Amino acid sequence: MNNEEQTTQNLLDRIVALQQRVRELEEREAHCREQTQALRQQLAQEQATRQNVETTLHQTEAALCQSEEHRRLANERFQWAATAVSALIYDWDIESDTVERTDGLTRILGYSLTEAEPTGKWWRARVHPEDFQRVSAEAATALAKGDFYTGEYRILHKNNHYIHVLDQGLVVARDAQGKPVRAIGSTTDISARKLAQEALYQSEQRLRLALDAARMVAWEWNLLEDALVYSATAAKVFGLPPGAKLESSEQAIALIHPDDTAYHRQIVNNAIASSGSYVAQFRLIRPIDGAVVWMEERGSVICDRTDKAVKLTGVLMDITELKQAEAALRDSEALAKARAKELEVFMEAVPLAVWIARDPQCHQVTANRTAYELVQLPSGSVATATPADGMYPFVFKIQRDGKDIPLHELPMQQAGRTGQDVEAEFDFVFENGEVRSLYGRAVPLRDNLGEVRGVIGAFLDVSERKRTEAALRESEERFRQMAETIQDVFWITDFRVPQILYVSPAYEKIWGR
Repeated sequence: MNNEEQTTQNLLDRIVALQQRVRELEEREAHCREQTQALRQQLAQEQATRQNVETTLHQTEAALCQSEEHRRLANERFQWAATAVSALIYDWDIESDTVERTDGLTRILGYSLTEAEPTGKWWRARVHPEDFQRVSAEAATALAKGDFYTGEYRILHKNNHYIHVLDQGLVVARDAQGKPVRAIGSTTDISARKLAQEALYQSEQRLRLALDAARMVAWEWNLLEDALVYSATAAKVFGLPPGAKLESSEQAIALIHPDDTAYHRQIVNNAIASSGSYVAQFRLIRPIDGAVVWMEERGSVICDRTDKAVKLTGVLMDITELKQAEAALRDSEALAKARAKELEVFMEAVPLAVWIARDPQCHQVTANRTAYELVQLPSGSVATATPADGMYPFVFKIQRDGKDIPLHELPMQQAGRTGQDVEAEFDFVFENGEVRSLYGRAVPLRDNLGEVRGVIGAFLDVSERKRTEAALRESEERFRQMAETIQDVFWITDFRVPQILYVSPAYEKIWGR
């Protein structure tokens, strides 16, 4: 299970616990009301004990009020949590096929809660026909094995275009025969990630065709079993005899030049010990012809949940002829979800930077640990850019496109002033030149009269995504420059269409058209 799925599992577990707590409070309320009724009847029948009964009645009513307040606070915390994350949370009664949804439905599909039918049928009718059977089969298989299910598919937006979503759920009730009767889950828009993955795939395909002579090898080493897995290009790059395979680390190390073996072992062992990554350049002797070639190896350690190193994965590239290609795009959006049994627990658990203002002007603001780590300040420090004294408290700048953002136009301040949701992207620029890019939403909090009483903001660190996008653009530019300088003609064809997707500029120089 990856980090995204684990985080979502945590959210679902917490939501289930919260709902269980609400049910307990409701049962306690019913019990208190029964006691109150009984005491009132006893008061009418036993005038002699009236004073004692009245005292007991007052105590019971106080407990009932406290129970109602606890339930109100629990519901409010849940609504805050559901608003702060960019996801739809739903409660599905499978037997009746009725669904309760949060207003995340509007952010994802554009429909208001009143426009959407509160049924599973309404949702299923909008799933892309090419995805429906696959997702249904995957969910049925998953639920036959356990209570958790997850799936990615396309669904129709209100504006008549399809978006990609990640659907994750947990069965919280089954009937006597073990058939699921109730499930709680979340749906997240992952369209941006899908587009980035498709762009990366297209770029990688073009690079693979253009840089075929580089002979790159992908590999994975299972540290627990000392088992190696290589891509199909290994035999050609390593110069292995026909039928030869590399199945252990010692077999692979035996190919390294004797003068570089100790160096390579030390680099790899240091990375494993620190659960980090490494880059190593060394010589390799090809068994098939004895040729010595220079290789560049990049590897990263993968740990289990106990932080124990279990795998090493990476790429090898023949750098005698070609520079290393850029590494694959990492998922830029760590979609973070958490449930709210208490608001403080939610703020510390969610992998989003969360700020909560207690007033519309954002004078009094609290933040979670992730937020303090993001701004490089100790917990408990001033967390607002607009304190009551009017003095800007931070040593870093808040900018957009390289320009300082006026304090009253910051997302939370703007949401508090206008009473509207504000979606924004901006940068924290530190004195040492480090830039942290954030993307998220600020949502006004309202009192019982509908007046803005505060603001909650949830923001995701998208710095890595921006760096990856820049790397993708740089990779595209390198491909373009290489294509313009190569004198030979090459082209890229999509055999599925079929269609020629690209022809190098040398074609026009050679044939004049």
